[in-house]
Amino acid sequence: MGWDLSGLVAGIAVPVTVISAMRFMRRYFPTSPPKKVEAIADEDLGGAEKAVNAAMVVVGTLSGYGTYRLLLFANESFAHADGPAVFQLLPTKWLWFFSPFFGALCVSWDITLWLWSLVDDRGQIQRFLARSDARVGFNSTRALRWLALLICVPISILTLLALPMHSSIGEDGITVRSYASLSSKHYDYSRARRLAWVDGSRKRDGTLTVGANILIDFDDGYRWSSLTNRDFNALPDSGLVDFLHAKTGLPVMRAQTERDLPTLVH
Repeated sequence: MGWDLSGLVAGIAVPVTVISAMRFMRRYFPTSPPKKVEAIADEDLGGAEKAVNAAMVVVGTLSGYGTYRLLLFANESFAHADGPAVFQLLPTKWLWFFSPFFGALCVSWDITLWLWSLVDDRGQIQRFLARSDARVGFNSTRALRWLALLICVPISILTLLALPMHSSIGEDGITVRSYASLSSKHYDYSRARRLAWVDGSRKRDGTLTVGANILIDFDDGYRWSSLTNRDFNALPDSGLVDFLHAKTGLPVMRAQTERDLPTLVH
């Protein structure tokens, strides 16, 4: 019987990671003193726990989706700032998913507690926190704040640096803004030296991964790609291919992969 090595590794790694994380949190984010927790752990807090869990789901969903939409809007705004364009190529929408997702996981707890504090006394909230911490074995509020600092903040910074990325294909050329760039670069079609259409890329075992890509080599050695940071498609936009062919006046060279293209002599 064959073994699925990747499945075996995942099956071992996931529980080991969870157990290690729990031990780490219990060591570095301890709960309140045992006597204090024991005195309040059995106190009846009614439906507070269900209400808090439901509120966290609502808060996390709204904040995560709101942040996601805001990132999409900001990225589109950078592209629109280039002026009129026939085609706009924006990064994959998955790029804007991670920061809102992890952010919602880390901050929904604190936001929920803050909203609760507006309608209830702090003593009730402290009793709830003490019982909650006693159950998991660590100070959940401190742990989530540190996770937000160590995970969410770096991811958010990396995501914000990606906001300018786009390509605007206009009547007079292509305007490109790359990751963390302070300004856009414009390439006139007259500077194009080669227009190519490749079908995808090859894995190490030689199999072809389909991901249609339009490439333009310019006179300064820069190679523009229609697939940069975008979703894979089996075929490129035929309208875009025809448009670039007409504007550059170059024939469309076909190849299976980018490596199969001949060396271009400038």
